[in-house]
Amino acid sequence: MRHFPGMNSANLRMDPATNMKPPSLRWTRARLRLLKWAALPLAILLATLGAITLPLPIPTGIVLIALGLAVAAFNPRLKRWIRRTRARFPVTNGKIRRITPRLPGFIRRALQRTDARNGDPNS
Repeated sequence: MRHFPGMNSANLRMDPATNMKPPSLRWTRARLRLLKWAALPLAILLATLGAITLPLPIPTGIVLIALGLAVAAFNPRLKRWIRRTRARFPVTNGKIRRITPRLPGFIRRALQRTDARNGDPNS
């Protein structure tokens, strides 16, 4: 962790001299806010490309759809919608659950967060 003037273990949240948050926290929150709203168009694009390439002999369609779901999970509204939709279609949810362990870590974590059978509805 970088050192900021006036920052110690007792006041990690605010710098008392400037009454501002350290730049690392500000940038992290700004990136998350931007990612939350940039996730929607990117997720739609990936899911559309996945739907188009789904009937092709090369199995890229399901990977693109899973990647679109993973990106969409950054937006809280989309995450809730995906969770409800996966609950409505248990067969498809089961197929997604079967391929989840074979996917890269960031996609696996996002799909586990949006799993309809997960115990924590607020995660």
